[in-house]
Amino acid sequence: MSFFSKILILIILFLIRKKIIALTKKIINFIYPYQSFIFYTKHVFRKNNQKLKNFNISLLKFISTISIWRKELIYVAGKYNFYATMISPIIFIGLFYFLYLTIPNTKTIVYVLQHINEWFMQINLNVVKAIKKYPSYTIGVIDVASNVLAIFWSISLTIYFFAYRERKSVAISSNLASGNMGFIVGLALILFNTIYGKIFAIPFNKDNMLNFYEDPQNLVRLPIWIIITCMSLFYGVNTLRKMLNSIDIRTLLRHSMSSINTVIIQVMILNKDFKFRKGLYEYLNASIETYYQTLIVCVEKNMMEVYNESSKSLEQLSSLFIEGIPQEMMDYLGENSQITIPSQLLYQASKAQNSEEAYKSLHKSLLIQHVALIKSLHDHNRHSEISRCIEILFTFEPSDQFEDLKKEFHTILHELIMYLDSDEPVLFRTVLDFLEQFCSREIAQDVSSIGGLRIYKHLLLNAVEQGDINLLSHLAYSMKRLMNKGEKGKSEVEAGKTEVEVSWTTGVHIKIESSESSNIEQAIIYLILQSILKGIELSKYPVTGFLVKYLITNHSHGNILKDTFAELKENNGEDIYLSRAKLEGYCFSDLDVDFVFNEDTIIYCMQKMALIIYTQRVFAYENSLPGWMKMGDNIDIKFVLTPYIKPEYLKYLEEKISKAKDKFGLLSLEKMKEYIKIPTDEEEKQEKTADSPT
Repeated sequence: MSFFSKILILIILFLIRKKIIALTKKIINFIYPYQSFIFYTKHVFRKNNQKLKNFNISLLKFISTISIWRKELIYVAGKYNFYATMISPIIFIGLFYFLYLTIPNTKTIVYVLQHINEWFMQINLNVVKAIKKYPSYTIGVIDVASNVLAIFWSISLTIYFFAYRERKSVAISSNLASGNMGFIVGLALILFNTIYGKIFAIPFNKDNMLNFYEDPQNLVRLPIWIIITCMSLFYGVNTLRKMLNSIDIRTLLRHSMSSINTVIIQVMILNKDFKFRKGLYEYLNASIETYYQTLIVCVEKNMMEVYNESSKSLEQLSSLFIEGIPQEMMDYLGENSQITIPSQLLYQASKAQNSEEAYKSLHKSLLIQHVALIKSLHDHNRHSEISRCIEILFTFEPSDQFEDLKKEFHTILHELIMYLDSDEPVLFRTVLDFLEQFCSREIAQDVSSIGGLRIYKHLLLNAVEQGDINLLSHLAYSMKRLMNKGEKGKSEVEAGKTEVEVSWTTGVHIKIESSESSNIEQAIIYLILQSILKGIELSKYPVTGFLVKYLITNHSHGNILKDTFAELKENNGEDIYLSRAKLEGYCFSDLDVDFVFNEDTIIYCMQKMALIIYTQRVFAYENSLPGWMKMGDNIDIKFVLTPYIKPEYLKYLEEKISKAKDKFGLLSLEKMKEYIKIPTDEEEKQEKTADSPT
């Protein structure tokens, strides 16, 4: 080829450079649509995501399927690392046999290489001749490259074990979700290439270098070795870079959250075509655990800047998980988006394969890990972040179709609230507000769904035993607001409004059923009566006085107090509203907490309670205290005034109460003798004199 011909070719290439670049981009986009798709799905929360829309629906679904398969393979390979290691020598030997003996003997390969050499000869570049001219250089390059790769392999192996241990110390689940198999494949490829090059070059030395090309198979093995070497260097360096980055907490957080978001988006794209695969659910589970475990480490190590950056992605995850993909993307997907909420789609797919436990395990793991994060924030006095985290927790609340999960949510919430310290009033009031909203939404849906009161019951019992009037006040008035909301919901049903908007996360309307009567107030009164009885048993006088005043002021209308007290007396203080048997068919916490009373003294304590409540009720009515206009019948204290009880015993009860009247903080106790008509000492003496024979 003449000099002018070469100049002409260069000019033509310069003129069509833009077309060449455009064609190259198209080829890259064709070869790497997966990477492009993954990049754009990371920004799915952005509106007007035009780049994602460049993919047609078929291509989106195809790439999503390939990506999901890849993640399943990563998880399965990571989970069964031992078995993969055991079969790797067989694969290694088979691949070596194929590349070293089978391909070099393939005539088609030899024919293709000859044509490639002829094409180079047309531009005055005879590759084969140039290589044959300097066989020592060829052997030397192979030998040096093999030695360098061997050193690189040993260094990479050391880094691999170091990174593995570091990741495991941060997040135990990270090694399942981070793709260790990719790094192992990279190490195996480098080792394979080193051995291939050594076996290829060892038979030749300075004396027989010319024999290197006498075997035509070596002309095929050489390009194979070059290709494997390039692949080893590129893949090895890239994987090593990823492995080093994976021990960086920011990268680990970003990678795990990106994996979760991408999978959810891909599942939503597939939608009705999404098929249940247990491996994918386990991969999601491992990614969720990795994210939360790493976030907890940030809190423990006081890396709050990193935590604050990552907490924003946590809010995005809750929005995506509960609300689904943006409306704009739903419109773009069209009929493919029949189900719009990821949690529903994941559940429906598992249900179709009778593997509902896979989804339940995934959702339960999400709840447990989130609660663990809240506990860590509490332990490290990060109270400002707790409120937002609890709000996000409720966005993960399972819907009513997951009865087992709903019950699990009750238990997890119960454990969390009891874990948080009630000695920190501001924080605890915030937590109590969330509990109140949670119970209100359940009652708005069904007025008989009072399982949330079991958490209040535990809190009341703790407050009574600790003598914490401040906590009792918060609990009592929180339950009162809860009762008022329940009665309001009942009134709306009776007025014909059969749907109310009760979910603060999804804004959905839930159909509620009318009930003949609400037992919310009876359950609350029964709880307070149990608390008063326990306070008397433990001699917690201020607690008893406060609860009695609250009870008479807020729950004396009609005969509700009289009837509920009669139930308490009839059942000897045992719970009849929040027991497992009573709540069967509804969601409630699995934690069993009961007011346990001393069987030998319960009647005595109940008689004292009856006298105190009766006296306060009469006193409140006489003095027109708040709530007096709505007061109904007083409680029945015949079991205290029965003829079988001696007057001396009644007087003894009155004296025991009167001695502590200042501690109770009840002015009404000064008039107990008058209200109960307990005879004075002089009246008793006169009565005995009148009865004695003359």
